[in-house]
Amino acid sequence: MSRKMGVDSAIFLAAFTALLYTWSTAYYHGYIGVLNLNADMMERNFHQIIYDGFLISFAPVLVILIISAMCLWAYSHAVLPSYTDWLKSSVGRKRKVVRVRRLFFGCRGETVLELRAKSSTVKAALFAFAGIFYIVSLGFFDREGKVRAEEFLSVIASEDHHYSRVINAQVGGEIKKLIFIRCGVRNCAGLEKNEGVIYYFDSSSGYSFTYALPKEVEVAAAD
Repeated sequence: MSRKMGVDSAIFLAAFTALLYTWSTAYYHGYIGVLNLNADMMERNFHQIIYDGFLISFAPVLVILIISAMCLWAYSHAVLPSYTDWLKSSVGRKRKVVRVRRLFFGCRGETVLELRAKSSTVKAALFAFAGIFYIVSLGFFDREGKVRAEEFLSVIASEDHHYSRVINAQVGGEIKKLIFIRCGVRNCAGLEKNEGVIYYFDSSSGYSFTYALPKEVEVAAAD
């Protein structure tokens, strides 16, 4: 029993990790695609991919779980009891339900071969539904990445970005003032707004930015 649970847990963990990995990749490529960033230059390591996947999927998964829990609760505490009371109140209604069930499922006994065939059909339908859900989810996260990138470009164009996003980075032996985009495992990317050029620089060389102290800290320091 414990061995089976261990195998099931391993399969679940592997599947969940694969979901986070592919969701994160879809989101990331949607994001850098809008910004015309080079995917090879902005390569991430495994931990960055999984962590980003967890962050972007947390809210959608939580919403799905909440909606599912609410639907199950409504079914078990409202719909099913009302349906049961509705059937109990009339013999004619019971007969109508039986006729409907016979219409769809029949009243003859099923052989073992038929049961196996129906079981295989149900499993195939579930796998098909899971595959469709997975493909739709990849499209969803790819679109989310594109939306976030477009929002970033809108903020840059409106000059409403916070000055803490402006960094001083060393590019080709020269210090350039760039609008920070993001970092991969080896390289970072920044936008020189006046030239409209995106520069890549080695993340190991570092960069500096102006940190905005909270107003409470500034007041305390002044006192």
